[in-house]
Amino acid sequence: MLFRSEVGSYFYGSILGVFVLALFVPRAGGRAASAGLIGGLLTIAIVHNTLKIAYLWYNLLGCAGCVAVGLAVALAMPNPRVVEQRATTPLEDPTRNWPQIYLAVAGAATLVMVLLWLLGTVS
Repeated sequence: MLFRSEVGSYFYGSILGVFVLALFVPRAGGRAASAGLIGGLLTIAIVHNTLKIAYLWYNLLGCAGCVAVGLAVALAMPNPRVVEQRATTPLEDPTRNWPQIYLAVAGAATLVMVLLWLLGTVS
């Protein structure tokens, strides 16, 4: 269990950093997120090989490294052009009936959970 947590700490902070970039940096696109992810992983590699700290700190340092590199790349990239007409998202597509699709997915997930619960109580 300890080994799994330690190995996970090498990656979880960088993944968290990508989500932080997506939520709080509107300019951050795919390039900034990718660069941030690589920057966060490199930060952890450097910290792991140079400092003697507990592996639990790798999450925080990976997130900080990811956000720092991703923010730098996002600010260095040209500002995305504002499009005159707003593009429609898949949720706004009038040809799809999303409420029925969501209901079908929720029903299928509920059915699977009930079946798994029944199988767990039988054995």
